[in-house]
Amino acid sequence: MNPVNAGSVSVLALITALYAIPLSGQNKDQTNLLEDKTQQKISLPSMPLAGPALEGPIDPEKYIVGPSDVLGVNIWTVPPLSFVLTVTPEGMLIVPSVGEIEVAGLKLSVVKERVLAEIHKKYLVGNPTVNLLDIRDIVVTITGNVRHPGRYKMNAAQRVDRLIQEANQVVRASQVVLPTQGVEKDENPNYNAATASKRAIVLRRRDGTTHQVDIQEFFATKNEQRDPFLLEGDEVFVPTTDYSKNLFAVYGAVNAPGRFEYVRGDSVLGAIKLAYGATKRANPDSIELVRLDPTNGRLNSTIIKAHDLYPGSSENLPLEPGDRILVREKFDPREDYRVFVEGEVRFPGIYPITKGMTRLSTVIEQAGGFTEFASLQSAELLRNSVDVDEGQLNRMLRQRGNITPEDNNYVSVEGDIQIRRNDVNVDFEKLFLARDTTQDILVQNDDRIIIPSVRKTVHVFGQVVTPGNVPFIPGKNVSYYVDCAGGYTEDAEKGDVAVIKWTTRQWFEPDKTAIEEGDFIWVPPVVRRPASYWLAVIGQTTSIVSVALSIVLLVIQLKK
Repeated sequence: MNPVNAGSVSVLALITALYAIPLSGQNKDQTNLLEDKTQQKISLPSMPLAGPALEGPIDPEKYIVGPSDVLGVNIWTVPPLSFVLTVTPEGMLIVPSVGEIEVAGLKLSVVKERVLAEIHKKYLVGNPTVNLLDIRDIVVTITGNVRHPGRYKMNAAQRVDRLIQEANQVVRASQVVLPTQGVEKDENPNYNAATASKRAIVLRRRDGTTHQVDIQEFFATKNEQRDPFLLEGDEVFVPTTDYSKNLFAVYGAVNAPGRFEYVRGDSVLGAIKLAYGATKRANPDSIELVRLDPTNGRLNSTIIKAHDLYPGSSENLPLEPGDRILVREKFDPREDYRVFVEGEVRFPGIYPITKGMTRLSTVIEQAGGFTEFASLQSAELLRNSVDVDEGQLNRMLRQRGNITPEDNNYVSVEGDIQIRRNDVNVDFEKLFLARDTTQDILVQNDDRIIIPSVRKTVHVFGQVVTPGNVPFIPGKNVSYYVDCAGGYTEDAEKGDVAVIKWTTRQWFEPDKTAIEEGDFIWVPPVVRRPASYWLAVIGQTTSIVSVALSIVLLVIQLKK
């Protein structure tokens, strides 16, 4: 063998041996153990495929290690050593060839440092690693205003809110261990979800410390002290609160306005945070605290500026039950003001407008103007702000007192021709043909401009044989259109036929207006009055005659 090659082989053999030999304190049994592992060609163990559901990666600075936690220890020697180790009930982690290490009750980050330090004492080289592989199960207790009080098996990566959720399931949770002493296995008879506190929950640790759990604040601010991870032996108590009195409210430019349970220590700043903070439209100089003075029943207001609100500031006033906080909005004209243009324009669609400045003619110009089929006579501008619901007209009529059959017919016709649409009084023909600028009104947000096609029909409906649209012929009268609709039915009231104008919705007698395209012809039914109506008329007439005769007799007597 070449001397040079032989020397190289010797050096490599020496380095390999150093990787596998501990520095000191290794007895014969430990050496044999390493030799056995080397001969068996140890491979990395398979990791657990599934574990408890987590809200995110475990933070080593927050997770507390305890008995039954499973850790993976890898010593990257040649060959590598890999161990899956469980923390013992006594809180020890036993690492082969290293020894016992006390880990219970320590943060995961501290455990990693301690285990790595012990490994480095035994091995010269290599980069050992320590990882949490599986999370331990723990037993905790919950009492108070929950559906199923008792002891539950949870895992150490779950928080108090998850325990409360499990205890309030309609069907008793599968991980329940045992109900609390004196509580039956059935549902808690005093449970009331509407009065269960969400912000004054009490958590008692096994070491005797007590913590206030505030689930609403945790979700709003992610302050983990308000909803901590569960530990072995924890006791959780959910009190009952009176939400009708023990509350405050936050309104205005906040992300989640509403009412909140009051707890001791609440402040103006904390209340705004509980409402998920102010929006970008909030006015920082007009936060108003409104409080009722119980001595005189008056509301007192205090204006607070946002830059004066910080923990410990004099402006961060403590709250009292019943307080209301109003975060006002800044005036901002840059809102999404728009109008809708439909029908016979060249470019129908949605068009932006400036509040209080954009006129109807400008919008039509933006839409490319009218097409050759546009009917300006029938064009409409509808506005949501003057909306009339379907029952409002009926209520208005009933407020008059006596409702006649004619009134009911009128309401029916109004519904048939959609007369309750939100029309704005504007004449498109005067504006765009006669150039009458008095018709060029300011449009408003969500206005709807409808330009229909030229209407070549007249709609005949009511008591005719075949109601519907009849082709429009200039100069024809009502009789012509009724005949085209099949003529009158037996129930038609021929003397009360009305012409309803499409553009103005006005009602006319047939001989008082010329029929135009798009108009409606209404043929009402014969009004059939009940016998009670005629009895009432006879009774009223008799009363009037009796009074008149009495007056006549009185006058005669006076003249004698």
